[in-house]
Amino acid sequence: SNRTHLESLMGDNSGLLDSLQRVIWSNQTSIDAKKSHSSIIIHLTKPTEANLAIRNKVSFKGELLRTERSYCRILQCHQCLDFGHVARTCPNDTLCTHCGGSHAFMDCDSRNNPLTCANCLQPILDELFPDTDNYDPSHISAELRKRCNHSAFSSSCPICHAHANSMKSRPKFFKLNFPHV
Repeated sequence: SNRTHLESLMGDNSGLLDSLQRVIWSNQTSIDAKKSHSSIIIHLTKPTEANLAIRNKVSFKGELLRTERSYCRILQCHQCLDFGHVARTCPNDTLCTHCGGSHAFMDCDSRNNPLTCANCLQPILDELFPDTDNYDPSHISAELRKRCNHSAFSSSCPICHAHANSMKSRPKFFKLNFPHV
């Protein structure tokens, strides 16, 4: 159980993981399953302990394991298609995942047309129609639409790539806030 693994980690790393709060297996199975490898996520509340674990590795069941800072996957809203939040907490209007219009996918009349990424389409619309929020995405030229010819959730989306790269460029260690002397 996760409780057993938490106790094992605390015992194997006595004094090093005092702020250990939670242990989660990334694939929802334990180390005892018939897998040769598995990832475990440990939650530490103190940045100094987290940095020590990253720098010096962690012992688990007598084995010294490589550690690294975990980065959450990119949060992307299924309602407004923006990043950093989920639909449950979204204050924004719904955007269509197919055409980028101001309606739900279920109400889309353009489902037979090619995909249009709402995130890539928005800067184009803002440039073409700077004075209004009332515009029809179907009035965008085919040439401009080609730049948006993918889903807002696609790995080929340049906006998605930018968010993924910003996650990857986060520092390896946690920032420590020591008082200035």
